Amino acid sequence: MLARLDFSRFLSQRYAFTVETAFEVAHVGGTVGEVPILFVERRAGASKMSGRVLLESVFMPWRLVWRHRGRLKPPAEGANV
Repeated sequence: MLARLDFSRFLSQRYAFTVETAFEVAHVGGTVGEVPILFVERRAGASKMSGRVLLESVFMPWRLVWRHRGRLKPPAEGANV
Protein backbone atom coordinates (compact mmCIF):
# COMPACT_ATOMS: atom_id res chain seq x y z
CA MET A 1 0.00 0.00 0.00
CA LEU A 2 2.80 2.43 0.84
CA ALA A 3 4.25 1.99 -2.65
CA ARG A 4 1.00 3.42 -4.05
CA LEU A 5 1.40 6.71 -2.17
CA ASP A 6 2.96 9.84 -3.64
CA PHE A 7 5.03 11.03 -0.69
CA SER A 8 6.15 14.09 -2.63
CA ARG A 9 2.62 15.49 -2.15
CA PHE A 10 2.63 15.04 1.63
CA LEU A 11 2.00 18.22 3.59
CA SER A 12 3.04 17.06 7.04
CA GLN A 13 6.18 16.89 9.06
CA ARG A 14 6.85 15.35 12.47
CA TYR A 15 4.01 13.46 14.18
CA ALA A 16 1.25 14.46 11.72
CA PHE A 17 3.01 12.33 9.10
CA THR A 18 1.34 9.33 10.75
CA VAL A 19 -2.08 10.95 10.41
CA GLU A 20 -1.49 11.83 6.77
CA THR A 21 -0.14 8.38 5.91
CA ALA A 22 -3.21 6.67 7.42
CA PHE A 23 -5.52 9.06 5.55
CA GLU A 24 -3.79 8.46 2.23
CA VAL A 25 -3.70 4.67 2.67
CA ALA A 26 -7.45 4.70 3.32
CA HIS A 27 -7.94 7.00 0.31
CA VAL A 28 -6.29 4.51 -2.06
CA GLY A 29 -8.41 1.65 -0.70
CA GLY A 30 -6.22 0.26 2.06
CA THR A 31 -7.26 -0.85 5.49
CA VAL A 32 -5.98 1.14 8.45
CA GLY A 33 -5.60 -0.39 11.88
CA GLU A 34 -3.85 0.34 15.11
CA VAL A 35 -1.18 -1.65 16.89
CA PRO A 36 -0.61 -0.31 20.39
CA ILE A 37 2.96 0.17 21.56
CA LEU A 38 3.87 0.08 25.23
CA PHE A 39 7.04 1.99 26.11
CA VAL A 40 7.98 0.43 29.42
CA GLU A 41 11.37 2.19 29.56
CA ARG A 42 9.77 5.59 30.18
CA ARG A 43 7.99 5.58 33.50
CA ALA A 44 8.23 9.32 34.14
CA GLY A 45 9.19 12.49 32.37
CA ALA A 46 7.79 15.13 30.11
CA SER A 47 6.58 14.73 26.57
CA LYS A 48 8.73 16.19 23.81
CA MET A 49 5.62 17.07 21.80
CA SER A 50 5.41 20.83 21.37
CA GLY A 51 2.29 22.93 20.93
CA ARG A 52 3.20 23.39 17.27
CA VAL A 53 3.33 19.61 16.73
CA LEU A 54 -0.01 19.21 18.49
CA LEU A 55 -1.64 21.90 16.33
CA GLU A 56 -0.26 20.34 13.15
CA SER A 57 -1.79 17.00 14.17
CA VAL A 58 -5.15 18.57 15.00
CA PHE A 59 -5.45 20.49 11.73
CA MET A 60 -3.91 17.90 9.40
CA PRO A 61 -7.13 15.87 8.85
CA TRP A 62 -8.94 19.05 7.78
CA ARG A 63 -6.11 20.01 5.40
CA LEU A 64 -6.30 16.55 3.86
CA VAL A 65 -10.06 16.69 3.41
CA TRP A 66 -9.67 20.10 1.78
CA ARG A 67 -6.93 18.78 -0.55
CA HIS A 68 -9.10 15.82 -1.59
CA ARG A 69 -12.41 17.69 -1.76
CA GLY A 70 -14.61 16.27 -4.48
CA ARG A 71 -12.47 13.12 -4.72
CA LEU A 72 -13.33 11.54 -1.36
CA LYS A 73 -15.63 8.57 -1.31
CA PRO A 74 -17.36 7.34 1.82
CA PRO A 75 -15.90 4.10 3.23
CA ALA A 76 -17.43 0.91 1.85
CA GLU A 77 -20.13 -0.73 3.93
CA GLY A 78 -18.47 -2.66 6.73
CA ALA A 79 -14.99 -1.30 5.94
CA ASN A 80 -12.43 -1.47 8.74
CA VAL A 81 -10.88 2.01 8.66
